[in-house]
Amino acid sequence: MKATTVAQALYRKWRSRSFAELVGQPHIVRTLENALETGRVAQAYLFNGPRGTGKTSTARLLAKALCCVGEGDARPCGACPACRAIDDSSYLDLNEIDAASNNGVEDVRELRHQVQSAPTEGQVKIFIIDEVHMLSTSAFNALLKTLEEPPPHAYFMLATTEVHKIPATVISRCQRFDFRRIGSAEIESHLATIAKEEGCDVEEAALSMIADSAQGGMRDAIGLLDQVVSFGHDTVSLELVQSMLGLSDIQAINSFIDSLVAGDKQQGLEVLESVVEQGRSLPEFLKQLVTQLRWVFRMQMDRLGSSLDEVSRDQAEVIRGWAERWPEAHTLHALSLFLDTLSRMGASQQPLGQTQHPQILIEIALVQAIDGPVKPMPPPAREAVPAQAPAPQPKRTAPAPTPAPRANGARTQAAPARTDPDRTRPGSRVPETERERKVLARMRKRWAEERIWELAKKHGSDRLRNALRHIKGLRVVDNCVHVLFASEADSNLARASEWFHEKMRDYAGDDTTLECQHGDDVMIRRPRTGWDGSEAPTAPDTGALSKSMIEELGAFMKDKIGATELDQQEVIALLARMQQSHNSE
Repeated sequence: MKATTVAQALYRKWRSRSFAELVGQPHIVRTLENALETGRVAQAYLFNGPRGTGKTSTARLLAKALCCVGEGDARPCGACPACRAIDDSSYLDLNEIDAASNNGVEDVRELRHQVQSAPTEGQVKIFIIDEVHMLSTSAFNALLKTLEEPPPHAYFMLATTEVHKIPATVISRCQRFDFRRIGSAEIESHLATIAKEEGCDVEEAALSMIADSAQGGMRDAIGLLDQVVSFGHDTVSLELVQSMLGLSDIQAINSFIDSLVAGDKQQGLEVLESVVEQGRSLPEFLKQLVTQLRWVFRMQMDRLGSSLDEVSRDQAEVIRGWAERWPEAHTLHALSLFLDTLSRMGASQQPLGQTQHPQILIEIALVQAIDGPVKPMPPPAREAVPAQAPAPQPKRTAPAPTPAPRANGARTQAAPARTDPDRTRPGSRVPETERERKVLARMRKRWAEERIWELAKKHGSDRLRNALRHIKGLRVVDNCVHVLFASEADSNLARASEWFHEKMRDYAGDDTTLECQHGDDVMIRRPRTGWDGSEAPTAPDTGALSKSMIEELGAFMKDKIGATELDQQEVIALLARMQQSHNSE
């Protein structure tokens, strides 16, 4: 007899039978009880929320309250024939419909016919439609008129997990209630009550792990408890729960985070290898890791520690130690990396956990997290130049030669630009070389054609997508691509993305490096006229030009006559060279 009791579905046995037993939804309970007391019950309700949070149970409770014929003031009483029949799912005037399998227009027409008929046992007829978002468009249209003008004896209760799929015309005819995910502490307390009543010996740590794994769903939590109790013969330990759910020991999670805080890559890789050898689920390991990193971040944001109410006292002390030793920027960087890794594993075409080489993804994220959020790609080696000392200019021994005339439409081949360290110094106004202009033009073209921000979204990073859509500037200097972002967070995110680095090398060439900057920390400050940082050229001072220089400029301009377009960059380059020669004289 005892084995039969344990084998029963606990979530059905412990389904709420009164509003007082409904866990985690006090705002909904209070509203419905007040409506029953004042007689202001609507004829159509829409219950929306995650799975296992009590939507269908609330609908049945409201149905019991409307059908209850008990003598007391409490509704539902739970003792009258109507309440008992609803608990046993035998009440003729309560119709529960699964829209997932009855979603056609013919099913709704049959429902409309049932609505018009009078109640059989009581004074009202109740229609509970679960997963209502699964109805077809034609079915919704057929149901709309009935919801708008229902018979006085008919009440509708619609339940869904995807309210955005329901037409607005249907939502507007219902009173909508949004169910919240239930807190882990409330789930753990309720599971402890169930275990005690069922005579099961369950460790507190095991109850806590089950509550966390349920992710806010009471039905899922009770189902997990039922599963581990059946496996453990009324005795449930933490190790049993970890084995059943494929979860990792909290000590493994703590050791992994210890390696992050200490910057010990070898220790982190060893912990991860141990998790794999034990046959634990890597996606579940990653979820647990993200949860603990989130608590670290919350602790750093809230120095009083009030945000750790759902964590055990011992674990709270461990988290507090991490929060004090680890900079906030590193915590945020690591949390972002492992969230992106989890998204990449989940976005794979294969089921979660069967992604090819999931261990490698976590190992890469581990190394990147330890390296820190502010480590850019190494720039090309350049000779250091003092900030205040200008580069020495060579003495001019002869006037610059006048460009030779050429045929119409032909263009002058630009001379190779001399490498100048001042080109990358803030405030520099040195013109671009021909190669840089070509590389920048190619990058702008591919950036727009391929819509790089949409590619970032496909790779599982919505934050990087937003950052790339709102860049403030793009510049090529020597072999380095400089991207100016709107904020430090955006530049750090792009700097940490290996995908973005590879994409920029694909655009600009394998021999180029990447610099991600933000705000006003741009290496070349000029007035911009477009998204890419292009700007109007700034002409040099020509107040002291010599006659020979003016003649040289005139010959150059004559040579340009008849060209299809005037290359302003070449004009500026010539003026700058002439000004430089004039100064050296």
